[in-house]
Amino acid sequence: MTGECDFVLIVTVADLDQYDRFCDRVLYGDNNLRKFRTLLSRKRHKFETSVPMESLLST
Repeated sequence: MTGECDFVLIVTVADLDQYDRFCDRVLYGDNNLRKFRTLLSRKRHKFETSVPMESLLST
């Protein structure tokens, strides 16, 4: 990941009201966080966060 982002945070919530509560409690509640940008996905067809370690070891 390069560019303007320092990290990506993947948040799974039931609805936008729950997301708003998360932002109020976690993101806006942290004085070290200056700004953030939200990108929403309406549907998820495929999602995997694991990285196959054997592919990293073979290179």
